[in-house]
Amino acid sequence: GMFTNPEIDLSAALICLIIIVISGGLAGVIPAQKAAGVDPIVALRSE
Repeated sequence: GMFTNPEIDLSAALICLIIIVISGGLAGVIPAQKAAGVDPIVALRSE
């Protein structure tokens, strides 16, 4: 099967790492940019 050999190809590991970093970065950047577009006073008042 697929999981008989626990070793991961180095290129596969690098690709996975890059995907994780990019998706993590986007997950952090997108809400931050949306928050940056909101006036802080308006954001505080809406809570």
